Amino acid sequence: MPHLTVEYSANLNLPTDTLHTLNQTLIQSGHFEPLDIKSRTHRFDNFLIGSQTDGQAFVHAKLAIMQGRSPAIKSQLAAQLLNALEACMVNQPNPATQLCVEIIEIDNASYAKKVVGV
Repeated sequence: MPHLTVEYSANLNLPTDTLHTLNQTLIQSGHFEPLDIKSRTHRFDNFLIGSQTDGQAFVHAKLAIMQGRSPAIKSQLAAQLLNALEACMVNQPNPATQLCVEIIEIDNASYAKKVVGV
């Protein structure tokens, strides 16, 4: 844990090192062990922002974490990830882009994890 999913509109040039930057941000927060962080991206070819398909874009990072962290810690993590996303998008030839971060709590009772092949 955690799971980081970065969704983005297909009209963006998402930098290839974005996941590395976001993982480093999570590691530096001190709340997660490096090998516990699982990150991935999902590009959306079909999207609509308002009533437009041109000139607008989005990046939405969802961080799923186990229950138990305070609202202050969750807010801090969201702010840190948002700042890291913004830094990744600087100097990119992209349209106007909405950057969002959402912290999602996973129910401890319904989550199971096992490492195999070690």
